[in-house]
Amino acid sequence: MAEEKTFYVGVGNRSGVRKDLLECSKSVVGLLKNYDKINSTREQKIEKIIELKNVLAEIKQINTVLRDKFPSEKISLKREKTTRIVERKAPVEKKVIVKTAYKKPNNEIKKLEEELSEIEERLSKMGA
Repeated sequence: MAEEKTFYVGVGNRSGVRKDLLECSKSVVGLLKNYDKINSTREQKIEKIIELKNVLAEIKQINTVLRDKFPSEKISLKREKTTRIVERKAPVEKKVIVKTAYKKPNNEIKKLEEELSEIEERLSKMGA
């Protein structure tokens, strides 16, 4: 069997290395916090888009009812003829939103804030 060799490396300026690691941890926690904010904003955006689609469908339905109630005679107005080119985009896939997911980011954000405060305390103890 092969013998395992253990190597030890001396670290100079240990407090500086710890300080750097804590600062990196602090920045990672900040990035995760921003990521959670972005995700919650995206979810809110999707909710608003769905709400807008529902409102537009309701407006369309009301408009149809109004057209049925108006007289059916056509009134012709003189207009200048213009041509429009309409480009149609491919339909966008609908995403399903799970409401239980909203509770998790708040808990995760709280955890991240606690970790951030803990890291900041360690940095202050080290004399940052």
